[in-house]
Parts: sequence; C-alpha cells; structure tokens
Amino acid sequence: MHVQLAFAGAPTGLARFAAARAVDSAGLQARLASGLTSRTSDGRTSTAQPLTGATTRDTSRATPGAAVDKSVASTTVALGNAQADPLVYQPRSGVQRSDELPVWAGPQDNELGRLMLADSGAQAHTLADRWHGLGGALLRQLASTGEGYSQTLAWTAAPETDTSSDATRPTDELGGTSDVSASDTRAATPPEAMSAEDAAKLNDAALKQVADGAVKVKLTLTTQAGQRVDLVIAVNDGQDGGTKGLQLQVKSSGELSQGERESLAAMADGLDQALDGLGRDDPEVQLSRLKEFMSDGTLANLELSIDNPRAEVSGKALKSFQLSWDADKVALSMERGQSKMALSVATGAAGQVNGAQRQSAIDQMLAQIDAAGQRGHEDREWVGLFKQAFAQLQAAPWAGRADEPADVDETNHRAALTTAATTSVASQDSEVNSTGDAQPAKAQLPQSGLADFEARFWGETRKTNRFGGLVEQGTVDYSIGQRTTSSRKGSTGEQTITQQRTETLDATIAKTRTLLLDVESGNYDALGIKDRKTETTLIDMMQGAVKGALRKTDEHQMTTRASLERDRVTSRSDTPRDLQFIQRLI
Repeated sequence: MHVQLAFAGAPTGLARFAAARAVDSAGLQARLASGLTSRTSDGRTSTAQPLTGATTRDTSRATPGAAVDKSVASTTVALGNAQADPLVYQPRSGVQRSDELPVWAGPQDNELGRLMLADSGAQAHTLADRWHGLGGALLRQLASTGEGYSQTLAWTAAPETDTSSDATRPTDELGGTSDVSASDTRAATPPEAMSAEDAAKLNDAALKQVADGAVKVKLTLTTQAGQRVDLVIAVNDGQDGGTKGLQLQVKSSGELSQGERESLAAMADGLDQALDGLGRDDPEVQLSRLKEFMSDGTLANLELSIDNPRAEVSGKALKSFQLSWDADKVALSMERGQSKMALSVATGAAGQVNGAQRQSAIDQMLAQIDAAGQRGHEDREWVGLFKQAFAQLQAAPWAGRADEPADVDETNHRAALTTAATTSVASQDSEVNSTGDAQPAKAQLPQSGLADFEARFWGETRKTNRFGGLVEQGTVDYSIGQRTTSSRKGSTGEQTITQQRTETLDATIAKTRTLLLDVESGNYDALGIKDRKTETTLIDMMQGAVKGALRKTDEHQMTTRASLERDRVTSRSDTPRDLQFIQRLI
C-alpha cells in the first residue's frame, strides 16, 4: 500500500521548506535506522519499525465523524521523540536531466569560439543578441590571417540517467510504487555505455541540423581585383526543427592583397552595426558606417541578405532583408509581416555631391514621405524604417568620416561635368562652363540635390484598439521616384537637362462603426485614396551656363468615402483635387 505523509493544518510545501532547514543530515540517517514515532490527530502516538519496506497508513484511528481529506492526510510524522524536528519527505522524480551540452565542429579555444558561447547565453533573446559581433569578428579573422574559417556550435540535451532503484518498476523512498509516469522514468543510454562511433554519429547529425530552419545572414564582397569574399552566419533557436546552435563561415576565392585585407578589417564595425540594428525586435536601418567603405576604391560590389523563416506574420521582426551595392546603384528591400519596401539609388564617386543641398532635399523628402504614410494609414514604425533607409542611401558616401570633407570636391566634379551629357548625380548639383570655371550658386537651384532614385512601400495595414481588437484594416501602395536626363543640340553648346519626379499613393481602408471591425458582416465605413503627382524641371544651358529654368507641376487627388450595410453602399462621396501650374525658376 502506498504511503502518503503530509502536515495537517499548514501548506505542505511551506512545512517541508521550514523543516528542511532544521533537519540535520546525520541525525536523519540515525533516526531512519532506529524507527519513527507518529502522532495522530487525536493525540495518540505509535512507533513504526525501521524503514525497510512498504509502510501503510492506519486510518482506523481517525476522529469519529471527521471527514477524510484524501489529498491532505491529517497525520504528523516525527522522528525519534515527540520533540524532534518533523520529517520532510520529498519524492524523487526518478530522472535527473542536466543542462544542454555544447558540441563543436572544430577547435573552439579562440576569440570566435568564446564569442559564440557568449552569444548563446541565457541573456540572448533577440537575433541581435545571438549574432552580436560575429560578422565583424569573421571579417577581422580573414583580414588578419588571410585564411578562411568555419565553425559550428550545436547545443544538445545530455543523455538522461535513471536514478530509481528499479528502472522497470520505480519505487519511492519508502519502498512503495512511485507515482512518476513511465515516460518520466525512461532510461537513456548513459554516455559511458555508448560507443565512440555512435556518439560521433549523433554529434555529426546535431551539427548538420543547426542550419535547418535557421535564420541566415549572407555577405558577399567582390574586390576591384576580382576576388570574392563569402561570409555566412546561421542562428537556430531549436524551436522549429533543426538543432539549437550557431554556424559560421568566411572564405575568399583567392589570395587577398594587403589593401583588400585592410578594407575588410575597416568594414568589420560597420557590418556589426548594421546587423545589430536589423536583428532587433524593433529593427533599425544603420548602414552609414558600412557605406563609408564602398567609396574607398577597393571594393566593387557588396551583397548583404538576411532570411528569417521564423518571423511571425504579425510580428515586428524582419522576415527578409536585401542590400545590393555596386558602382551604378544601391538597392535595398525589406519584408516584415504583410508589409514590404524596396528602394534603389544611383551612386557616384565621392565628391560629386553638394552635401548641404542634398541634406536639405533629404529633409524635405522625409516630410513628404511622412505625409503620404499618414494619408495612407501606414504603420508609423514601418514608415520610419523606410525613411531611415532612404536618408542613409541618399546621404553623401563620406557621411560620418572625420577625414573627408563634407562638401563638394571641385576637382572630381569638373572632370565629370566636362564630359558628354550624363545622367549621373554630377549633372544635378553644380555646373561649370567650357573653361572649367565654377558657375555661381544660382546654377545649383533648379536641381533637387538628390541622386536619382526609386522608392516604394506596400502591403496590408491594420489598426487595433488598446485591447488588441481590430478596428481598421486595408492596403496601401506608395511610390516615389526621380529621373534625370540631359540632351545636346548640335555643336552650338546648347544643352537641356530634364529632371522628373513622380509620386503615387493608392490606399483602401475599412473602418468599424462600432467596437470591432467585422468585414464579413458587410457593415463598415470605407475610405479610398488615389493620388498622382508629377513634377518636371527643365534647365536650358548654353556653353555650360544656365540660361533659364522652369518647373511644371501636375497633381491629382481623389478621396472616396462610403458607408456599407450588408455589403451595399448606402452613401458615398468623392472629393477630387486637381492642381496644375508652372514656375519660372531662372
């Protein structure tokens, strides 16, 4: 018969805790050997034999008429005499599981190994925590040694061991049958009983599975000399298949020159900054330091990507990120939940941009993007990411570098402008005449100050109340772009520069009239937005001098509001707004 001992009149856990602090281990063993004395609820005592087998509880002495609580027995147990400290009985589970054990693919006694362990600690909650410093460390490793590096860390559960005396029929400390289920007392093969070959197979399988379902970072660099550098970071939390762990690799297609290795080392901090921002639960775009080293003449191309298959549809973490950089343009795209964005900006050599003019234009454009986001009911955080990306891609390549000027490099600028007509940023900021002399500041006024670009965000929108209930949902699609062209007329020196900026916004929004939105019921208010704007700037030049400039603006907006009852429109209003005008700038 199974014995159940408990303390009457007080919570069992508290009684055990208090008694555990008072019981002397040596005295406990002696009392177990000599027997125990029990006092029942009516005050009588009885002495049991030493604990050598199953012990039964006598319920015949219970107070007549008293209800018996099967979950808490009214029996107090004491060891030795009546004044002795009460016995605390804590049954064992039958299985003791240790912490996870690390398995390494190669030697780990180095900086990267220690960093991998640190990033796998209990305080690592976000992706930024789990890959913190790893990208920069890999670049520095390749830069310092010139040799590739690869490592995998897998965390595996230690083999289970059975602590019960009989694995087939586990018993408790008093000799009775344990309440622990068979599934909790299963005995795994102890490490010492496993062959070296079997252990190696298990470890190899765990290491290979780290990449399964992992979040992956990939960086590819191509140098001007044609050498290719590949870097991979895989992070797996073990939640959706695969093995929990980290996997790193960096390699080059050939031997790197000293200058190339120095550029890799210099880029390390910029890569870490970018990954730290993108790996947060509330992502940030931090590309300024990474961008610095694309203009030093060593690198020809950069490709950076993040693929997160575990990103939640309703979460804020990025599902994907792509950055592509070369001598012609930089392109960036991101996806989070049901929202996407894509941007591309024309690039040019350092020194071809008037920094002050460009920054002023960036500020104006950010305000314009904000207004479009509010009108289209786009999530403010997503619009904020879009603005971060736009501003950093448009900023001058040397932004943030103390050893570079913050304004135009006239030597490089003259060289660009004395060539044939071009669509690069050089033709947008300041002009020179045929002798190479700089024109007055008025020649810079007609241009926007921005590099040519295309930018767009689109997807589904949602708005909830403070309790999480849906009150609004819809779709939004916003795009804005700029394109600059130039043409010459014969040999007279006449030239026309045309800069066109376009902006579109389409949005459909369903809003509740009650507490919660129920589109399926067909009862809600609808809002439709359709905006178009084109702004064209024409600049006439003769022999390199600006002779005239004008700007034409063509803008159309349509706002539609409707009320629906059971999917039937009961009221509707359309509000158009049209605007057309021409400005003479010079």
